[in-house]
Amino acid sequence: MLCLLGTPYAVAGTEKTSPQQANVGAKGTESAAETAGRWHHPLYLDGGGYWRARVLLRVRNRLQRDVAGEPLALTVGRKAGQIAIDGQAAQSLRVCNAAGVEMLFNLVGPDGRPLSEGPIPAGSTLTIPVECPASGEATYWVYFDNPKAWSVPDFLQASVGVRNGGVEYGEAGTPFGWEHDRGDADHRTAWVSEHPRSGRYCLKTVVRDGAEPTWIATRQRGIHIVGGARYVMRAWVKAENVKGYAGWYIHVGNRDEPMMIAPMLPAGDGTFDWKQIEATFTAPPDADRADLGTVLRGTGTAWFDDVTLECLGERRLSVEVGRPERLQVRELRAPTPWLATSGGLSVWDVRVPVSVLNLSATPLSKTLVRVSLAPKKGRLRGGFGGRPLRVVGPTGPVRH
Repeated sequence: MLCLLGTPYAVAGTEKTSPQQANVGAKGTESAAETAGRWHHPLYLDGGGYWRARVLLRVRNRLQRDVAGEPLALTVGRKAGQIAIDGQAAQSLRVCNAAGVEMLFNLVGPDGRPLSEGPIPAGSTLTIPVECPASGEATYWVYFDNPKAWSVPDFLQASVGVRNGGVEYGEAGTPFGWEHDRGDADHRTAWVSEHPRSGRYCLKTVVRDGAEPTWIATRQRGIHIVGGARYVMRAWVKAENVKGYAGWYIHVGNRDEPMMIAPMLPAGDGTFDWKQIEATFTAPPDADRADLGTVLRGTGTAWFDDVTLECLGERRLSVEVGRPERLQVRELRAPTPWLATSGGLSVWDVRVPVSVLNLSATPLSKTLVRVSLAPKKGRLRGGFGGRPLRVVGPTGPVRH
């Protein structure tokens, strides 16, 4: 390890000190000094960079019980109640609680496609897991704008509400967020552009006359459900020469018992134009998830479109979304020319840039900085071989 003594500096690199933050928050009541000291660093896969912006989330739990991992969905945009991270790079997004513990999250575009990199479009949905005491509050921070950050490898496997319920977006014959059952010559599902109720696409199931009835379907899994809450599911169906019945289904339960209740939404048989069907139900107290999909129990052809699942009554979790606040830093750079002798010649053949980052609101002086040279030593293969070291800061050589 190399131990450096003196005013914070960079060794042929960049130093960042004295952040000056905007006085913003959910209500704009926190001063720059108050918020600057709590800027979380480092976060996962920072790439050697730091996060320049964040948004404060204050979550309130109206339930009379603690929640642990309850998904909370936020719409990306500039309207009231939305989170203003549109246009930011998805790979730089990080979420942590007040203590700095990082949380998994889920980010999907307006088309239901998962987002892991590239600009975040307005209308996207950010879902985070909430831990909050009964009738209490919890604080979360959403960090963004780190150009060096890498994409995270794991995401939250949860969603609030139906994803891509109008089945307008997809690829390779399947709408985003949905999956087709494997069919055969007698039982086929598809994503088609014929006869959509709205938009450009809908789902279609065809079962050959005389074929054995099955539960072949196009399905969506992993929709979050609040136990004890009241829900209404609405969807549309069109049929031609159906013998049996066409419609939709929903299974509500938990990991151990995925089908505690299974409301059906039958639309009937025969031939009919687009028809809306619905089912209202109360989720069992221990339920936390739902799967839903299409039904053609019998033979014929049916088309399906525009499904929604709505939680009735007051929302159990509410969130106050702050305005983005930005971290402003002052950069002090070490001299870029190579250290030379009095005769103007350089006797050095290797140098290593070191960045020292001070994210507090207080300038530092006479501070020890410890830098690991082990990774660089490995790159030199033979190590430093007894060669002398010199440290150069913004004002010249520094004792070490």
